[in-house]
Amino acid sequence: MVSQQHQEEEEMMAMMAEMEAMEEEQRLEEEEAEEAAAAADEADDDIEEEEALAEAEEAEEEAAELEFERDAEEDSFLDDSDEIDALEMEEQSQLLMNEQLIMEELMGVEEEEEEEEILAEEEEMEIEEEMIMEEEEEEEEEAPPPMDPVQQVLMYQREDLDKEIEKKMKELK
Repeated sequence: MVSQQHQEEEEMMAMMAEMEAMEEEQRLEEEEAEEAAAAADEADDDIEEEEALAEAEEAEEEAAELEFERDAEEDSFLDDSDEIDALEMEEQSQLLMNEQLIMEELMGVEEEEEEEEILAEEEEMEIEEEMIMEEEEEEEEEAPPPMDPVQQVLMYQREDLDKEIEKKMKELK
């Protein structure tokens, strides 16, 4: 794209140089035409008036033709310039669209990564919950079966008796 733009700039510069050369050529020809007209005006009375008028008319016609050609070339140059501007605008538009597509793609990738992170976190939480549930199940399995109230009272009484026995044993020693 850069080389195309560089080429378009070179073409534009070449066209401008060509226009300047044509304008210089036209200026010289106009000067020649003016000199010819002036020469016709200054010509001796011996020169026939018809010849002087014919030369003047011919010089004017040449000047008019040159001006017409110059105008046509300027119009062509302006048309080319407008076409170059349109191409540059189209290129800029395409670049902006490409940038927008890239940004949208990057945002889509970021969103996918965020979704993957969220899913990974949810999976971790599920695994942790499963582990906690398994631990709770193991603790329930390891715990002794619940005692009925009578058994609990008997157990406490036995503990109390065991303590008293120990106390008495210490006293006896």
